Amino acid sequence: MLSSSSSSWRLTALLYRRAAGDPEAPAARRLARWRDHWEGIHGTPGRKRLVNTRRLAEEYGLGDTPLDLLALLYAIEARFVLHARAIAYAALARARGPVTVWDMASQDDEGTRLAAAHVFAAAPFAELGAAGYGGAELFDFAQEPLSAEEAALVRAGLLAARDAPAEADALRGAYHRLLPKQVRHGLGAYYTPPWLAEYIVEALWAQLPPGCLPRALDPTCGSGAFLVAAMRRLAQGARAQGVTGPSLLRLATRGVAGLDINPVAVQVARANLLLETLALVAHERVGPAEPLELPVFLCDALDLRRERGPGGLPLDDASGALPVTFELVAGNPPWVNWEYLPPAERERTRLLWPQLGLAEVRGKEKAFSKEDVSALFAATACARHLGEGGLLGFVLPQSLLKSSINGRGFRRFRLGADGPPLRVVQVDDLVAVRPFEGVAGRPAVVLLRRGEPTIYPAPYRRWTLAGERRSVPESWPWERVRAEVTVTEGEAWPVTPEDPAAHWADGPARTADVVRRLSGACPYRARAGMFTGGANGVFYVELIEELGDGTLRVRNLAEEARRGVPAVEAVIEREHVYPLLRGREVDTWAGAGARLVICPHTAESRMAAVPPEDLRARAPLTHAYLAQFRTALQERRGFVGWEERFREEAFYACQRIGAYTFAPYKVVWRYIAPAFRCAVVGPGAVGRTSGRPVVPHEKLMLIAFEEADEAYFVCGVLSSAPVRLFVQSRMVETQIAPHVIERLALPRYDASDAAHGEIARLCREGHRARAAGDEPAARAAQRAIERLLPGVLPLTADDVEWAASAIIS
Repeated sequence: MLSSSSSSWRLTALLYRRAAGDPEAPAARRLARWRDHWEGIHGTPGRKRLVNTRRLAEEYGLGDTPLDLLALLYAIEARFVLHARAIAYAALARARGPVTVWDMASQDDEGTRLAAAHVFAAAPFAELGAAGYGGAELFDFAQEPLSAEEAALVRAGLLAARDAPAEADALRGAYHRLLPKQVRHGLGAYYTPPWLAEYIVEALWAQLPPGCLPRALDPTCGSGAFLVAAMRRLAQGARAQGVTGPSLLRLATRGVAGLDINPVAVQVARANLLLETLALVAHERVGPAEPLELPVFLCDALDLRRERGPGGLPLDDASGALPVTFELVAGNPPWVNWEYLPPAERERTRLLWPQLGLAEVRGKEKAFSKEDVSALFAATACARHLGEGGLLGFVLPQSLLKSSINGRGFRRFRLGADGPPLRVVQVDDLVAVRPFEGVAGRPAVVLLRRGEPTIYPAPYRRWTLAGERRSVPESWPWERVRAEVTVTEGEAWPVTPEDPAAHWADGPARTADVVRRLSGACPYRARAGMFTGGANGVFYVELIEELGDGTLRVRNLAEEARRGVPAVEAVIEREHVYPLLRGREVDTWAGAGARLVICPHTAESRMAAVPPEDLRARAPLTHAYLAQFRTALQERRGFVGWEERFREEAFYACQRIGAYTFAPYKVVWRYIAPAFRCAVVGPGAVGRTSGRPVVPHEKLMLIAFEEADEAYFVCGVLSSAPVRLFVQSRMVETQIAPHVIERLALPRYDASDAAHGEIARLCREGHRARAAGDEPAARAAQRAIERLLPGVLPLTADDVEWAASAIIS
């Protein structure tokens, strides 16, 4: 809130000490209420990503005592709420004053406290005509006397706010930037950049009948980016129809509404909306008697009648204050997997999912485990706030459309079992432009219309940035973004035509035609590699020496453990040691690793590890090595549900193990990669012993084979341009999961087919050329394979040539 970041952080530290001090003090009681509310919404901090609290304590000068992360976040928010309200109050006072609060702050420490308390309260705003600008008592640290240092810092901040630019764009997103980067990442605190809100509002507006002046709602409004964008667009549309002055002001302010359950978000949204309203007042030269409406409510978008939030914080009842329906709903709802919701919130929303047709209630709630709550917000908004023909524009995870496991209910595009249908009007894939600063998420803008069924193919547009820039800066205006971005028009469709809830594929129209002809039944199944449950540092080892009795002296790769494990050397038997292959070691027609992995399973035991009594009998040294890590292995979090029993039977059990893990030949590709590239890996060596099956780790996908020629044939076809185009159409951004080949009409290898044999030979030659560094020979093999594809795949030579020109390499 101050011009100097050091003084700003100093005030935060002082407020932190006040709130985290005497538990009976008023500040501590306010923190307790805020904490209960925050944890009721978000859960315990650090559940998904840990925050380095020691470094934060150093940054804020809080010493070596253990840092209370939520108390620090509360102190940041309290300081920022005063900043936001002070800027808004100063702008309001300039337009409708006079007021003496700034003179009060200049007098002495007590005057400063009274001035701050004045700004935190609702009545001063109401006296100046700003209806709906509720108070911020939850953050009001000026209820108690301030120390001399606190008063000096607050006074400087109030005086700086008096002279700050009264523009919504200046305040919007400031809270996001205020949080230290690691806190933003750890807590998932990201807000929509203004240009993206403006684009979505414009895209929705383009779908309206000419002359329509709609009402717009953002049910998870955050800092108010969509509210400001909608108000500006409403004012522009009204002026085009000759509406001006007080009539325009009333239309614009009553035409938008925002909801949010986060108290600080509501405070910032109200401040931004007030600043935008005052700009409108100045432009239209509206007199001071005209009331200013700020319809932003602290409430639960999933239950408008909910009277209290988690922890008992009073909520606004917005049910009677909102119109029955809106023409537009726009926003960026929370992206949270259902499993990460706090238990009380999971239970409270559990029945909403089946009511809206998003998931079924069954068993141990497996239907919900990975479903994203953003789908629930979208469906709820369509059901409760849109009338027939109403439009929704939400920023949603691309995975809702392209995940093979989750999002099926959402992709039905119907509210409930037999409720109104939803039509996909347009999807904008923003993955490549990374609109959220510092975040590599997978966002898509989804536009839906209530009351019409979705017709496939649906419009699907991919955005890319010119040049080498990897993301769109948050500060860019929409005009510049539009100039820098290339939008490729395309189509999307369910990969299984007879299943409308199936995950989507997409591409330009010609791609769609090629991909559809490549769709069918695939005779091969892809799997994931071995997963240690987060204990790579135990199971991954390097060979130090091979002893005369055939045992191996190894050192574990302790640096690869998610949980700290000691680095040790040990002698173990060879029986359960295999060559290891990691994702970083795989490229097109190339894959070779230098490390080893202990896999205490067999082709027969599969997911069940070798029983402890058998391992002790046959490989006692290996059992002793694993036993020293027993505690770390028993505390692994990678096992869920039915998988737990395998770890209970053998503490060293791993996951994603089957007979396929021990197959001699495998076609592998990286799960996380910008493009699909695969290779054949055959048997490797453990010390002087050759012929050992290579074990890929969990970031590699694999197809298992007993014969080399079949593996090279499949790899050759998978490496071709048309198949890579097929896979690319199904990828969830950079995630190339096993399901990408499920619907690929790949023929089973036939040794008697001359074309099959030639493809296998060429692919083997290509691997040799790549290993020798002969790139021209490898590319020649690739082109020769593609000339053989017509007749092997249901494509023409022209299709293959076009795919080669269209594929992203």
